Amino acid sequence: LGSKMLSPTAASIDAAVGESIFDPSAFADYKQFLRRLLTNTDGPTLETLDRYPDLQTLLVGTPRGQHAGQSSTVALLTLNRNIESANEREAMVVNTRAALREIPGATLTGLSVVGYDVERSVRRDLPLVVGLALGAVVILLFLSLRSARALALALLPVAFGVLCLLGYMSLTGERFNLVNTVAIPLLIGVGVDYGIFEVSMSEQARVGGEGAEGLLTRIEASLHAMLISATTNIIGFGSLAFTSTPAVASMGRVIAVGVAASVCGTLLMLAPILITLARKREQRGEREGAVRPLS
Repeated sequence: LGSKMLSPTAASIDAAVGESIFDPSAFADYKQFLRRLLTNTDGPTLETLDRYPDLQTLLVGTPRGQHAGQSSTVALLTLNRNIESANEREAMVVNTRAALREIPGATLTGLSVVGYDVERSVRRDLPLVVGLALGAVVILLFLSLRSARALALALLPVAFGVLCLLGYMSLTGERFNLVNTVAIPLLIGVGVDYGIFEVSMSEQARVGGEGAEGLLTRIEASLHAMLISATTNIIGFGSLAFTSTPAVASMGRVIAVGVAASVCGTLLMLAPILITLARKREQRGEREGAVRPLS
């Protein structure tokens, strides 16, 4: 069968290269590789795997001959149905490993297993990555704002954005992978900007004695710039959602949703809270002025 496939394959390659601008001699090694691949009738054995210890450890566990009296055996497990969800894959891997636990040296491997292990590593490392990013942002904001209340208010939009993002991922079945894991630290760094802007405007209005109306005027004046900034971020990151690589496309969707939610949290939650606090300060100042004794 390999010999029958070689001639038309080689002819197709020669025809395609002949119609292109490439040098035919550059494909000589590739044609030789195809010849060896399609005409070799001997498949790899455990002895072949001995020449690649790292690959052997990954596929069959302990290298052969490492423990005297032990031999290596490769068994292929075939499921009675296709695995279509990550939960089913996780159950398959966990249950199979539990069944093999009593067999010394038994190693479960395969694309599904490697994918499950990578996903589990991502879930394990994600809290550490998010904690480092959040800790750095909190320290920087506290040194800048010098107020625990201002710090909490500045972080409110990004906290709202992360919660909305997790809700979106739960509803749509989106899962964290090696690529979109960076979405949360990126969202913390990008989404916190809008909270910083409004908290800084609130502080400037307070120092200038502008009150709630002055703060509202400042927010209205900066609203256009804030929306344009958010839109450019959503377009920039969201464009990744149209790539052909699923993991990268997932990162684009995740960041776009998180940034949009952070902006909504800024305008619909943080801004009303800051205006309410400004009005309370005004009312408190009026009461203090009303009871101040005449000199």
